[in-house]
Amino acid sequence: MAIDQQAGLGDAFGRFTIASYVANFTNWDGERFEILPGVKVVGSDRMVETRISTASGKVHALDYLMRQVDGGWKVVDVLAEGSISRVAAQRSEMRSVLADGGGAGLLVSLRQKTAALSGGILQ
Repeated sequence: MAIDQQAGLGDAFGRFTIASYVANFTNWDGERFEILPGVKVVGSDRMVETRISTASGKVHALDYLMRQVDGGWKVVDVLAEGSISRVAAQRSEMRSVLADGGGAGLLVSLRQKTAALSGGILQ
């Protein structure tokens, strides 16, 4: 894969990631976001546990796996309900697209998904 195609994929993936997170948090209907006290040590990583409580009383776990990178802590994965890895799900989906259409197909797919999620704002 050429360097310019890698850079294009990196940019497209960044835009897709932003659009997908924003799309998940566009409506507020009385939900409450809580960061639980303490941090779990997972090898050299850290897990920050949070809960989202709906107005109807349902509670959803959303935990952030953090890793120290270049002197700062970065989110490297998000686990829904304690075990559903966003990174693993995306990796599986992207491998399939990459196998079918190569780098160019993945780039087109990421741009289409970003446009759909952001109303065309983040292309």
